Amino acid sequence: MRIVIAAAFVFVGLVSSVSAQPVSTFPDLSLRLDTGDVVSVEDTTGRVLSGRVTRVTPAELVVTPTAGAERVFVAASVRRVERRGDGLGNGMRRGAIIGAVLGGALGSVFSGEFRAGDLLQGAAIFGASGLGLGLVLDAANVGTTTVYSAPAHTQTGRQGRGRVALHASLRW
Repeated sequence: MRIVIAAAFVFVGLVSSVSAQPVSTFPDLSLRLDTGDVVSVEDTTGRVLSGRVTRVTPAELVVTPTAGAERVFVAASVRRVERRGDGLGNGMRRGAIIGAVLGGALGSVFSGEFRAGDLLQGAAIFGASGLGLGLVLDAANVGTTTVYSAPAHTQTGRQGRGRVALHASLRW
């Protein structure tokens, strides 16, 4: 039973960490953003613009700030895109899964008889409690999620005469 509980925690942790990874190609950005999402876009000069997504295509991202005209970003001009908040469904789902696994384990262990009915009752009670707790915690956490991070570019150059050399590396 301990192996099942440990496997459930590992699975939930892996699923949540994989889904949190930002996309690294601009055309994939449309997989993470929808029209109406509130985002902050950092361009290659370091300026940040916050607003709602008006349109997202494989070639461009159009953002409308609360005050001002819409701005069109092309792939070459975007360094990072962060989305504000997320849906409540993921917190509810994680809470219900963790609660059901713990409740099933505790229900079957503490009954002393290891009956399927005890496992199901524990899973139902703790699963519902976990769902509610996951909803409350997810609603309280309004942070941002990085959905796109441009790949790093490196340029190197060497200049020199004889034994004197200059090596420079620029990363952006």
